[in-house]
Amino acid sequence: MRFTELTDKLQVVLAGSVAANQLHVTVEYQSLYGASQVRLRTVTMTNDTTDVDICPAPAAGHVHEVDSVSVYNNDTTAATVTVKYDANATEYIIFKQTLQPGQTLEWSR
Repeated sequence: MRFTELTDKLQVVLAGSVAANQLHVTVEYQSLYGASQVRLRTVTMTNDTTDVDICPAPAAGHVHEVDSVSVYNNDTTAATVTVKYDANATEYIIFKQTLQPGQTLEWSR
């Protein structure tokens, strides 16, 4: 996934509230600017039905390239996870999956 606009970002959201524990989310990405390349990582947790930015929008002139996304269900019940691309408040679902406790959703390029 490649984000080029100041309004492009990757988000995660749950279909409902967790029973006990929010899910753990890790995203590895590269920030590209001209000839420079910086490898970055976002480590965060879900927030029930509130969208959480997991790869921020790039700064002016920068490009963010997502290398991997990992979502671990740290809760005691199943959770439906949606990872989506937010393009200036227009949302596009990248993937949606129900994770049982202890399961991990992984994506890499």
